[in-house]
Amino acid sequence: MIMTVKQKLRFCAAGALAGGLNGLLGAGGGPLLVPLFVFFCGLEEKKALATSLAVMLVLCAVSAVTRFMGGERLPEGTLWWLVGGLVGGAAGGILIKRISASILMKVFGGIMVISGIRTVFF
Repeated sequence: MIMTVKQKLRFCAAGALAGGLNGLLGAGGGPLLVPLFVFFCGLEEKKALATSLAVMLVLCAVSAVTRFMGGERLPEGTLWWLVGGLVGGAAGGILIKRISASILMKVFGGIMVISGIRTVFF
């Protein structure tokens, strides 16, 4: 797929916004990327989810290095969280092929609503 200059600028804007949020909040940019990719950049839902994962991998690595250089350290237990995350990530990668985009977006939206309510009120 050959992207137009306008499409490239939209993707750069979406990435810059997500990267800024990621650096500021931790992985806060990921949930923003999926709607941006779908509604602003025109990606199909499953491609938006997959692209978000790839982008967030790099953004999280950059944010982590920046924070470590600023003196932050990982909390105890991080290694075990990563082990569980690898297993969950592999399972999710297998399941995404079997679940419709409509259901995935509803699950994603539901998680966003619950996260928003929890952030605001708790």
